[in-house]
Parts: sequence; C-alpha cells; structure tokens
Amino acid sequence: MNGLFCANFAHARDCWPACRQVWCGVCYTTHPLDQFPKFVPVDEGGFDWRPVDDTLRHAHARDGDSIVTPFQCNLCTFWNLQCRNSRVDSLTDDMLLCCIRRVNLDAL
Repeated sequence: MNGLFCANFAHARDCWPACRQVWCGVCYTTHPLDQFPKFVPVDEGGFDWRPVDDTLRHAHARDGDSIVTPFQCNLCTFWNLQCRNSRVDSLTDDMLLCCIRRVNLDAL
C-alpha cells in the first residue's frame, strides 16, 4: 500500500465515476496558492529546533497516510461540496481546492 489512495479509488458514487487517483506521498504537496501560516517551534532566541526530517511536516503527505486517516482527494471533496466539476478559470474554485488540500495535509 505504498502511496496515498483516494477513498473513492474503486468506488463510483451517484453520477461520478470511480476516482482512480493515487499519489506518492511526497508528490501530494501544498497548493501553489497556499499562504496559510505554519507553526514553527522556536526557542527564546528564535532558533528553529526541529530535526531536519521534520522541516517538511504539513508540506507533503507520506506513503500510507490514507490507511490511517480517512482521505478523499481534492476533486472528490470538491464534487461532494459543489456537486459539479471545478472550472479552470475560476479563482474561487482554485481557492476552495487550495483549502481542501490544506485540510487534507493537516489531517495527514
């Protein structure tokens, strides 16, 4: 089960086909519009004490995260919320997809 599988990978819902989307963990990264603040633990002097391998926390998923955390990809979640496909030229749709990605990464 290497990778990040959408919960609808093999399941069709209503008028929507089965999702069939899978990512390697490091490929599922933050959305280009993501400007949400991220907490960085620092000491009194402002020095970042995180281990090197912890610097990408909440910036990408890990293989197998979808086994532990209920996960639906951005598109499936968008379909559930809007009951339509996203429009390519819509900033509102892009921001919603960005928020969905941020929520997914925080959960994973």
